[in-house]
Parts: sequence; structure tokens; C-alpha cells
Amino acid sequence: MLTSNKNRPQNRFQSWPVVTLLLLILTIGCAGSIRPAGICLNQQIPDPEPGQLNDLLTKVDVAWSKRSNEEQLVKAISLLRRSVKVAPRRLAIYLHLSNALYLWADGALRFRDDEEAMSAAFKEATDVAELALAISNPAFQKIVCRSEDFTRAVEELKKQDVPYLYAYTTALGKYGLVQSVLVVLEHQSKIKQLMERAHALWPNFHYGAADRYFGVYFSKIPFPTGDLERSRQHFKKSLQRAPDLLATRVLMAEFLAPKLQDRAMFEEQLTYVMNRPANVILGMTAETLVEQEKARRLLAEVEQIFPPETDPRKSALKRDGWYFEAPDSEDKSGAIEGHTLRLIRTGEQMDDERWRLVKQAKRSLYISAYAWKNDNVGLALVKAVCNRIRRSNGKLEVKILLENYGSKELLTGNAKQLRAGGELFASKAAPKGALMLRKCGASIIFYRPRREGLQNLMQVRHEKLFIVDGHTMLTGGSNIGDHYHMASPRSGKWYDLDLFVKGPLACWYHNQFQKSWQRVVSQDMGIELDGLSEGSTLRGFREATRNRIYGLDRMEICDRSSTKISGPSHLYGIMGRPMSSDRRPILESYLRSIQEAKESIRLYAPYFVPAHKLSKALIAAQNRGVKVTIITNSPESLDESNLIFSAMLLSVFHPFKAGSIISNGIDLRIWTRKATLHRKGGIFDAGRPNTQKMFMGSDNLDVRGQEYSSESIVWTDDPKMIAELTHDFSLDIKSSKALDTAYKDEYLAIERRSFVGRCKLWIAENMRTFF
Repeated sequence: MLTSNKNRPQNRFQSWPVVTLLLLILTIGCAGSIRPAGICLNQQIPDPEPGQLNDLLTKVDVAWSKRSNEEQLVKAISLLRRSVKVAPRRLAIYLHLSNALYLWADGALRFRDDEEAMSAAFKEATDVAELALAISNPAFQKIVCRSEDFTRAVEELKKQDVPYLYAYTTALGKYGLVQSVLVVLEHQSKIKQLMERAHALWPNFHYGAADRYFGVYFSKIPFPTGDLERSRQHFKKSLQRAPDLLATRVLMAEFLAPKLQDRAMFEEQLTYVMNRPANVILGMTAETLVEQEKARRLLAEVEQIFPPETDPRKSALKRDGWYFEAPDSEDKSGAIEGHTLRLIRTGEQMDDERWRLVKQAKRSLYISAYAWKNDNVGLALVKAVCNRIRRSNGKLEVKILLENYGSKELLTGNAKQLRAGGELFASKAAPKGALMLRKCGASIIFYRPRREGLQNLMQVRHEKLFIVDGHTMLTGGSNIGDHYHMASPRSGKWYDLDLFVKGPLACWYHNQFQKSWQRVVSQDMGIELDGLSEGSTLRGFREATRNRIYGLDRMEICDRSSTKISGPSHLYGIMGRPMSSDRRPILESYLRSIQEAKESIRLYAPYFVPAHKLSKALIAAQNRGVKVTIITNSPESLDESNLIFSAMLLSVFHPFKAGSIISNGIDLRIWTRKATLHRKGGIFDAGRPNTQKMFMGSDNLDVRGQEYSSESIVWTDDPKMIAELTHDFSLDIKSSKALDTAYKDEYLAIERRSFVGRCKLWIAENMRTFF
């Protein structure tokens, strides 16, 4: 591993996708809406500056030979920058500088989680290699910049260009990902052309790099499921060429093994990496140490990537407690047996499931989400849904209910432009995903009631449901978009959790979605489709028009009795609709479960500003001997204003008659990773057969969720799911620290130093009921 002479804390491993996968965002030669980052700029090669080149390069060699030490690597980079100025047409110096910057970013900066410095280093590596490529092949540059036939431009590439092409594209890809840029799906074919050309020109370049690239490429493409057999074959070819190039094995373990759910492959490849000597390839000790550190960090997380198998048999749960009582409202399903369940831990897995279910949909597809973004992943799902509607000859009923606050860009077409190398990728506005869906036959509504008064302003649709044919569904915390696709236990951006459900509860949620749809339609929502301006309504239009826009004549009720039994698990679904009901069924289930708990309560609560009833119930449980542990976000990991954290602090230290949450010994822990903790769920009496149960869903265990947001949660007594989530929770505890009075006092003291901070604290104290 690259080291520094200074002691630095070792942060967790961030899973940046591989160098070669990131060629997917390569923009060289992508004509039309995507243009290159800077290869087409009129770059002038500067005149040489005075200096002794030989002396500089000698010093570079000395520092480079010691590059396992970060200070020596940084010294080599500084000397190479100076050498480029002295000899601005020496391509070998450009290549050396780009590779050095890349090694620094991918090693030392990555391992200590210095995202700002890492981004700057990858960007500089991109710029340097890009200039070298332009100097190396002016003909290629000329054709690309004239937006002429791309195939002819690719044919201009020569063997001599391959090193600069690889350096440019790999650094650009890494830089793009640090900036939260995902795959530019529309240009797969052009990127593939480039790599196939490179492979044809120099198949053995850098120890089989092209096959290594295609190994990762086909683990992702076709998006999002990939072609795993082709991926395996390319990795195999790369290993045959260079069995001791350890990067290939790390990539195979990181990208192919999880897709195959092949833990043996994962451990075999990484164990091989760890057991090889650092000098296994002459002259690449520093690079080998980087790969070994990646392998070490991956192996440390094997239990999260491949959760341990547990006893799948149904628990012998006694038929008592609220869980088996008859539901007392239409918002509760009651305990229903006959389900197959699976935890979904990454955004990539969630998108895989969405695409798979879209392809399988035959009669209906119902989607509810807070945020559906008008970005790469969001528009790719739009296209997948539209393709399925067309293949069904319009027979597939698709209804999509979105919260306007989080999904408006799907309606307006606005989206953050993708950046890399300092230039805009997209040169024209993104298409309007909502209009595309409407035109292909989907019914779509954006929830935007008249926002009159603060309470109405707070009302949002927050449930996340993806229901197919009334028999299979996805639910949890994940929204739809590039940012959420990056979610994983090792992500530096987002950390979420979802649930795959097959069985009768999907039928119940199918019918609940229809009720929600009808309620929203009854509010006569404004839409911005078919020429109607934003804020226009359908009042006064003929019933046929309303039916066409809202699909009211295409809603088939699901008969639960006809739904096939799919597995042994009990499930209990609950919908919270505070905007249309005085009942708080989700909060009721929490309070009953807390009251019935005997040994332990573990809660994921991303924005923990609890209702007083919930706080008092948790305090009472703690005082009767139940161990209560809660994980919530820190100010550093929150994706919202720190006003939320201030409100949380004031809530958990609120002095009830029995004392506060903290003073009563409840173990409230704050997240120490940079990634936003977005998991929502809880585990009660894990390992206690007669009372154990768990819940997951969209609710954040905050006042907003109980009083202003529509939410959905699912309870289960399934012992396998409970064991898996308990295992996850025990690992996540290691990435948290206890919140205590000293932390609170320090945080509040800092806030009180400024007028703005004092204002935030006043708002947090006096308007906490809205958080």
C-alpha cells in the first residue's frame, strides 16, 4: 500500500468502479449530443521553458523508484510537471505524468478518502493524457472534431496511440465517477468500437488490458444485468495472458463474483492476491501493494457482500401479539403467509431487479417513488418501461405516482449536466422522461396538491413501491436515479436497503396503490403533458379524457385468494396516509412492537426526530431491561440541512418526566462514514423465536413520516431475514460512534457562535414538529 511518512487514519474502502469500466463515459468522438472533454479545443503546445531535462528525469527516476511512499510519489509528480514544461512535445513524459497522477489518486488518496484531492488528481491525469493523444494522432483528432464518420475516426488509431488512449480514458472514467457520473448508456457502441480497435492493435498491451476491460464491461452491459458468461471469458483470457497482474483478480472479485453470487470465486481470487509477493511483477511493487490493499478491504466486507446462510424455516411464532391480530383498518394487511423474500443491499442490485421485473410484467406495473431523476438511470428505466409497453401491444397497464418535489426534473427535462475533464458532456437539454412515458401509454401523476399553509406544504408522497402483476414487488428506501444506483455498503455516496417480495402481499399492495391513485386523482392534480401547462387541471374535460389521462378505465383489482403461495414467510404490510386519514397505523405498529419487546430493539433511523410517543415508548422499554440501539446520520453524512441534525439533538435530549432518550441509557449512535445512511428499518428480539420480528420500508421514524408523508412498511417474522438484517446492523455499528452529552454541547456551542446558527437552533427548537 502507498504510505506516507505521516500517520494518517485509514478510512473505509470506497468502491469506485474499475478503471476500464469507466471507459463507458468516454466521450472522444461521440458526435451529436455528447462531445469530447477537450480534444477538440484549439490547444497550443507551449514553447519549451528553460531547464535541464536530463537532470530532471534522473530525479524523476529516483523518486519513482520509491513511489510506494506517498511523499516520493508526489515528488515524482512535481518533477514530471516541470519536465513537461521543459519538453512539451515528449509524449513519454506526458504518459508518465498521467500514470503517476492516476496511481496517487487510485492509491493513497482513495484509501484515506480524500475525495477532493482524488478528483483533482484524476482530472489532471485526464487532461495530460488527452493532450498527448491529440499530439500523437492529429488525424484522429481532426475527424472527431469535425463530427465525421466515427468508424473512420477509429480506423485512424494506430498502435502507437494505444497507451495514450488507455491513460486518457481510464483517468477520465475515474474522474467522472468521483463526480457522481455514471455510464453514458447511449454511446455504448462507440466506446465498444474504441476498445475493440485497441484490442486489435495491441491485444497484449498492459498485460491483457482490453480483455480486462471487457470483463468489467460485460458485468454491466447490457445495462443493468450484464452478460456474465462473456464477462467470465474475458477475465479468463486476461488471466491467461498475465496470471500475476493482480488488478485483474481484484476486478473479477469486485464486479463479477457478486453478480454471480459466487463467494468461492470472490475469496479465491482475493486470497491469491493477498498471498503473492509484492514484487511478483518486476517494477510494479507499488501497484501490487495498492491491489493488495483493495483485496484486504474487500475481504473484510465479505459478510456484507455475501450474507451468511441461515435457517430458512418458518419460525414457530405463537399466535399472539399485535402481529397476528386481525387488521383494524384498510391500511393494514394483517399477517399473510406464503412469501419469498430477499434483501437488496446495493443500488445496482435494485436496478437489476427493476429491469428484470419490467421485462416480466404482463398485466400491470405500478410504481410509486419520491424521486425519479431525469438522468442516465432514470431515462434508461423510462425506455425499458416504454419498450415493454410496446412489446405488449399496449396491453400492459402502467401507472406511475411520483412526488413532485423529488421528481420534477422528469417532468421539466432539467437534469444536472454530466461533467468530465472540465467540459460539459451534454450539449443539449435532456429529454423529458415523463413525456416519453405518457406518449408510450403510461399513466403518470406528479403529486402536487395546493400547498396552502405550512402543514399542507409539508405533505409529500414518500412511499417506494414497484409492483408487477400483483404477485411481485420491491419496497424499501431507494429512489430512481444515478445517485441511488451507486448505493452500496462501500459507497462514498449513499447507503440504502430494499426488499424483494414475491407472494400475496404484493396483491394487497397492488390494491392499496389503486386506492392511493384514486385519492390523488380525486384532488384533480395539475399536469404538464399533452399541451396542458403546469397547473392546468382536467376539471371540465369529458370523462373519456380523464380516463385516458389517468387510466381510470384500466384498473383491475387483484384477487389475493388467486395469488400463488411463493414461500414460507409471514408478511404484514402497512400504509400510512396522514394527508387523508387521522389514523397513524405505522406509528401504532412501532408502539405495539416496542411494548411487546423482551430483549432488544435495533433501529435504522436516518433522520431521527421522533414523535414524543415514540420517544417515551423507547425510554420505557430501556428502563424495563430491553437494550435499545439506534443508528442515525451525523452532520457530515446528512444529505439534508444540518437543521435536521439540530432538531434531532434537541429531540433526543428532550427532558421528559422519565428523562431524555440519552439520559436513560439508550445507545444512540451517529454514522461516521461520508455516505448518507438511508436505511430504514428495525429488528425486535432478534434470535428469540416467539417474539422476533423486523420491519423495512420508506419511513424514517421521524415526525414528518408520521404526520405529513405517505409511507409504506413491511413487517416479517422470517428468521432468515431477521438474521441477515441483524448481521448487517452489527457490521454497521462498527461505522458509528455513540452520541453523548459532550458531543451535543460541542455541536451546539459551534452553532451558537453565529447568527445563522442561532436562527437554525431556534427553528429546530420551535418547529420540531415539522421535522
